[in-house]
Amino acid sequence: MSRGLSSDIKTQLASTSFVMAHLVKLEFNTTYYYTDFSSDIVDGSDTYSANGFLQKIGSISESAGLTIGSLSLSLSGVNQTLISDVLNNGHIHRQITIKRAFINASTNALIESFSIYSGRVESMDIADTDKTSMINFRVANHWSDFARLSGRRTNSGSQNQFFPNDKGFDFITQSNIS
Repeated sequence: MSRGLSSDIKTQLASTSFVMAHLVKLEFNTTYYYTDFSSDIVDGSDTYSANGFLQKIGSISESAGLTIGSLSLSLSGVNQTLISDVLNNGHIHRQITIKRAFINASTNALIESFSIYSGRVESMDIADTDKTSMINFRVANHWSDFARLSGRRTNSGSQNQFFPNDKGFDFITQSNIS
C-alpha cells in the first residue's frame, strides 16, 4: 500500500539510485533540527543540520491496534546548548518529530520528505564516559498519555479522594511558600 506517497517517491523507490535520510525536529525551549545525512538538508523553511549530533534512532514499528508506541533517540552530548536547554527548561512532554527524506543520489538535493513518527519525550538521561557523551531520550506517541487520570486538584478534597487520611493540604495556607 502506498499510503499516499507522491509519484516522485514511488519512482525513487522503484529505482536503485536513491538515498534516504532522517530529519529530526526537537521542540524544546529552542527548536533544533538535525539530520543523519552527510550535508545539511533544507525542507520547507527548516534547515536540518548535518553536524553529527544525531547518533541513533530506535526502530519504529506500527500495529493495527491502539498501542503506546515508543522509541529511543540518542544525540551526542557535545552540544552544550541542547544540554543546557533541557536541563534548565525541562524536557518532559516536549514534541519530537521524525521524517524520512528521499535524496537524489546524484545531486544530494531533497526530493521529498514525510513524517514517520511524532511523539513526546517521556524521559531523558545523559551518559558521560571518558570518551563519549550521549543524551538519550525516550519518546512515546500520543497514546502514552491516554490513561492518565485528569481532574486532580491541589486541594484537600481532591487529595482525600486518593489518600483519605492525608491532611497536608489543610495547612497549606499556614506555609511560608511564596
